[in-house]
Amino acid sequence: ELPFVIRTDHKNLIYLKEAKRLNPRQFRWSLFFTRFNFVLSYRPGSKNTKPDDLSRQYTSKDEATPGTILPPFCIVAGVTWTIREQVLEALKVDPGPGNGPTNKLFVPQELRGRVIHWAHTGRFSIHPGVGRTLALIRRTFWWPSIFKDVREYVLACHVCAQQKGTNQLPAGLLCPLPVPSRPWSHIAIDFVCGLPSSHSFNTILTIVDRFSKACHLVPLKALPTSAVT
Repeated sequence: ELPFVIRTDHKNLIYLKEAKRLNPRQFRWSLFFTRFNFVLSYRPGSKNTKPDDLSRQYTSKDEATPGTILPPFCIVAGVTWTIREQVLEALKVDPGPGNGPTNKLFVPQELRGRVIHWAHTGRFSIHPGVGRTLALIRRTFWWPSIFKDVREYVLACHVCAQQKGTNQLPAGLLCPLPVPSRPWSHIAIDFVCGLPSSHSFNTILTIVDRFSKACHLVPLKALPTSAVT
């Protein structure tokens, strides 16, 4: 049976059958290749054009350039905000103290929560922090307790709380106690306090053998001090 020829641009494969020392992976490859009768022939990639004909087929047809999905210009947000119109309507009933900045709108009490909600949860803001939410509101609006109200709202936002990373250090690895080899070589003790008094005893000392789990209970009249224990 005549061997078939495999032409490859991977020159290192040529030495697979000739190498005297192979790592485990190369040894498995060589063992698998013994099932087939073939000859490896190296051909540089610049001359090995036939495989490229399969993956890079040439076409003589002129293909139209696909158009863009979005036009060159696109409106991503409204030029005016409806919240501003709501504040202007509310100012007709409650004009405010009149001592604020001249270029900003005073927000009545009943609309402050709505203004903060608009600035913090809008599509263009996406739940920013206290500083960025406050800066966005202060571009157009004001009221005396604006910082306090914005801070309380942002800190109470449940969406921000769910996405916020923890500041706590990761928990340490568990360190199990060694397994005892005989009874009463390792014991665990604890105190049960605050019990109703019985014959002047109100505390129990518990002693547990970690090998056999045998438990001894010792009544005490009071919790002993560190010097006694």
